[in-house]
Amino acid sequence: MKYIQLQLIFLSLEILYLGGQRVNLQIKCRKFGYEMQTLRSATKCLSWNRDNVTFTEAKEHCEANGGFLATFKTEDEVALATTSKIWHFWVGLDDMQSQGMYRWHDDGTIAQNVKDIFKFQDMTRRPISADCASFMPSFSSHILTFCDTKAGFVCEIRAAS
Repeated sequence: MKYIQLQLIFLSLEILYLGGQRVNLQIKCRKFGYEMQTLRSATKCLSWNRDNVTFTEAKEHCEANGGFLATFKTEDEVALATTSKIWHFWVGLDDMQSQGMYRWHDDGTIAQNVKDIFKFQDMTRRPISADCASFMPSFSSHILTFCDTKAGFVCEIRAAS
């Protein structure tokens, strides 16, 4: 019985702690003009922008406002991206530094599961000059796109910064 009581106390403290973190994150998001977006385990501070701009213009806009082009890596983050009302938007993933090595903008890591990320494209037949990634909610997938294409974009700020 004491074991169950201790578990319930721990669970209550954990919920209280996470609830406080959530409020702090929401305040931080608003402070920088972003919205806290949550779906299942994915929680991000995002700013959705419908302006049609090139990849470089989108990246520069996000950086000028204290963020980076948003990344959607996990299954829950991809599900969050599919809730967008923007039909096609830039995300923080490209292979401009090294051909065929896609780097995430949030932490600079190399994407390991490229076939899963670009699940609706045959990576063996992609145009070499399509270096930038966009996202199409209707496909629930990242899409390789020519960087000078015009699309909307999503900026993100780090939850922990």
